[in-house]
Formats: sequence, C-alpha cells, structure tokens
Amino acid sequence: MGLDGVELVMAVEEEFGISIADEEAERCRHPRDIIYLVCSKVRMIGEKICQSQRSFYLSRRALVRTFGVERSAIKLNTPVCELIPVDNHALYWNRLKFAMAANEWPKLVRLRWISNTIAAIGFLVFLAVAITLQWNMYFMLWPVSVIAGMLAAFASSWISLRLTQKWENRIPIHYRTVKDLVQLAHRSDEMEWTRKGIAEALKQVVIDQLGLKDEDYSEDADFVKDYGI
Repeated sequence: MGLDGVELVMAVEEEFGISIADEEAERCRHPRDIIYLVCSKVRMIGEKICQSQRSFYLSRRALVRTFGVERSAIKLNTPVCELIPVDNHALYWNRLKFAMAANEWPKLVRLRWISNTIAAIGFLVFLAVAITLQWNMYFMLWPVSVIAGMLAAFASSWISLRLTQKWENRIPIHYRTVKDLVQLAHRSDEMEWTRKGIAEALKQVVIDQLGLKDEDYSEDADFVKDYGI
C-alpha cells in the first residue's frame, strides 16, 4: 500500500476510533467499501457504545475541523485557549459548537475583574439607597429601605451587564481543556453513528487527505484509477 493509502487508513481509524488491518484496507478499492467496513466496526444507533471514547473522538474531530490543528496535538489535557485565536473567541467558540453538533453549549463569560466590579457596584448602590432612605425616614420603615435598595442594585447591575456585554468573550473556567469539552460531547447529536453520518464523515476525510474538490468525490470512485493512490 502506498504512502497516501497508509495515511488515509490512519485518518479513518482516528476519525471513527477503530482499527483496520492491512488485509482489510487492501480490500477497500472504493469509498463505499470503507463505509461498509466502518459500519461493521462502530456502534450504530440502538447499540450500546463506549461513551467516553466516542465523545473524545467527536471532540477531537470538531477541534481539527474548526481550528485546523493536527490530531496528534490534541490530548485530553490540551488547553482549549491555545487552539482558539485570541482575537475572536466568540466567533470560533460558536463554530466549535456547530462542529460538535452540541445540544447544550456554555455561554462565554466576562473577565473575572469585570464581573467582580459589577457585583461591587450593585452592592454599593444597595447600601447607598438603603442607608439614605433609612436616614430620611428616621429608621421607621427599614423594610421599605431594604426593598428599594435591592431594586436599585438590580437596576444598576442590569445596566452594567448590558454595557459590558461586548466583553462577554472568555471561555468559562469549567471548560478550559479538551477533557472538559468531552463532557459536552456526551449530549451531541452525533454520539451514535448512522450510515449517512459515516458516509458524510468519510467523505470529508477522503477529501482532506487526498486534496480533492467536493465534486470529484464519489462513493464508487476507484482509489487507484480515479485518485491515484
């Protein structure tokens, strides 16, 4: 088997989390043959799957496609921040969500000092309003002062959050490594394979590995005659 063929087989193994023997690879003359082979090796919908392993492969595939990094560079302890361009966390964070087909996805947050400042402002507003009203009412209606202070604090916090919304662009601290993303992949729509899902994933692998155009790909193409492997 030529070098291109070896690299393609390795990419398929990594994509689906399977192992392909040399004799199995040699029998795969067309993409359709690989699809049948993968279907026989992965867990299909309705079957019990190894959730943790499948989640990691799904997370890694999404990171590779979103950020163009090498598969070998992605480990469970790899910091996600090292993969995302620093100039636009929000854009790439949303792209990663769609690449993982996640049903649930955490929102980006503000820097901690901004959140702490907003909380401090709300507390100071509460104290200022409550104490002022208490002083003017000669300590007779303290419940009114407290309620008014709370409403003022809520209003000031709401305004501060709106004004600082553009700085809501940092990954939550609980999702800083690839291992943390694996937890989100557990609830992805792609946790279980279908024949269609396998075919689509394989198409992307073949196109990426062989440098093909989308229109050049066919499940019935011959790897040797049509793609020169």
